[in-house]
Amino acid sequence: MKKQFVRNEHGVAIRMCCASCKMRRLTSDDSRVCKLTGRIVTRTRLCKQWVLAPRLQSAGRSGGRIKSRQYLSYYRERWSAQREAVEAGRIAVEELLSADDIRREFESQFGSIYINF
Repeated sequence: MKKQFVRNEHGVAIRMCCASCKMRRLTSDDSRVCKLTGRIVTRTRLCKQWVLAPRLQSAGRSGGRIKSRQYLSYYRERWSAQREAVEAGRIAVEELLSADDIRREFESQFGSIYINF
């Protein structure tokens, strides 16, 4: 079968197959199956009921930003340190910094959390 593609509203070409279909669902054992047929999802299978998955409809949306690796590492280390401090009893749960607090802390020390292209 010849590969078929459709373009979403942002002009990104999406391959039409079970893997990009709205009818795909995850089972309790993390396998992917079709809601309609119950068959295992593959990237080569395509049926007449194919509908573009909502998560792919916004692919290529302008204005998207990517967080820097430095920020992600900082956030992970800061959050882990807080969790350890709570478990050790050094701070109370109420004293945990929120994600926004950690972001503001990073921005005050290093600047933007985003990568600039």
